[in-house]
Amino acid sequence: MRRVELGISQRPERYEAHDIASLVVNSFRFSRGNAVCQDAILGYIATSFGSCFVLETFPDAVSQAQRKVLSTYNRLHISKNASESLVRSEAEDYTEMLKGFVFYPDKKMRASLLAEGITSQLIDSDYKWLPRTRHAEEKPPLPRPYNSNLVTYGFLDKSTGRPEFRAIFDFATRSILGGQLPKSDDLDWAENVVAEHYKYQPIDRVALQARLTDTVLESAIN
Repeated sequence: MRRVELGISQRPERYEAHDIASLVVNSFRFSRGNAVCQDAILGYIATSFGSCFVLETFPDAVSQAQRKVLSTYNRLHISKNASESLVRSEAEDYTEMLKGFVFYPDKKMRASLLAEGITSQLIDSDYKWLPRTRHAEEKPPLPRPYNSNLVTYGFLDKSTGRPEFRAIFDFATRSILGGQLPKSDDLDWAENVVAEHYKYQPIDRVALQARLTDTVLESAIN
C-alpha cells in the first residue's frame, strides 16, 4: 500500500477560526480522551504547521471550538458525564494551549518535545481504550465493539478529514513499521491493539494482512 506524504501544496496558506476550531475538536477525537496524547497532537500541529496560524483568529476560534466540542459531546451522549461549563472550559483551554505552542517562545520547546512522542501517545491512547470497549447492551451502544485509530487511519490509510491528521498518522505508521519507537513497550502495546482490531473488525482483515505481512507487526494478525 502506497504511503501518501504531506506535500507543501496541501498546507493551507492561513488557518481561519473555523480551521483552528476543527483542529481542536479533532484533537479530542483522535486522542480518545487521553490528555497527554491530545497535548502531543497539538504539539505536532504547532510544530509542523505553525506558519499557517495568525494570532488574530484565535478569539473567534475559542467560541467556535466550544460550540463544536459541545455539539460532538451531545451527539455522542458524553455530556451526561460532563457539565456544559466543563466542556466549554476544556475547549477553551486546548485552543489556548495550541496558541501558546505556536506563538510563545517558552512553550514552543514543549510543543516540539511533545511532537517527538506522538507515536507513543497514539499507541498508548489506543491501548488504554481496550478495557473501555462498550458492549451492545450499553446505551447508547457503539456501532463496533473495538476499533483502533492507528489501524484505521494509519495502517489502513482511511480518511482523517484533515491533512494535519493525515500527516500525524503517516508519521506514526512510518515510526512503528520502521522500528523507530521511543519506548520499550510501544511495540508490545501496538501488537495488542492490532490483534484486538483484527479480531473484532473482520471487514479489515484482508487489508491488514496485505499491509502488515513481513513487518514487525505480522504476529498480531496470525
